[in-house]
Amino acid sequence: MAKPDIYLEKGFVMLARPNRNPYFETGRFEERMLQMENPFLIYSMWEGYLRGGKAEDPAIVKFIDERIAKNNMEILHTNGHAYVETLKKLMDMTEPEMIIPMHTENAAAFEQMPEFLAYKNRIHRLSDGETFEL
Repeated sequence: MAKPDIYLEKGFVMLARPNRNPYFETGRFEERMLQMENPFLIYSMWEGYLRGGKAEDPAIVKFIDERIAKNNMEILHTNGHAYVETLKKLMDMTEPEMIIPMHTENAAAFEQMPEFLAYKNRIHRLSDGETFEL
């Protein structure tokens, strides 16, 4: 388990989903967000789950409304198959130290794409079944 004083000082990325556990009012992600001064959320799910969407999800709406300032959220829908332009936008926004291509048939091509050349030295490819520990 990471130490909060370290990740709150340096910043971090956390993949999360709404808390669906009926025994807990907040999940780990919500708890971490409450500790942060000015959290930024990259929302990558379907916009239909947001307020006014076709399938508005009360848990998502409540979480966003209570914890995120509207100017601290970017919507980058990936749908499991992100476009090169969307991935480039995400990289430019977050300036990642390491990029691990996944959900692709050709991870090696990732290093050759003109859009990603600035990040070429940060790309770390994993083989199927290979473990990566943080």
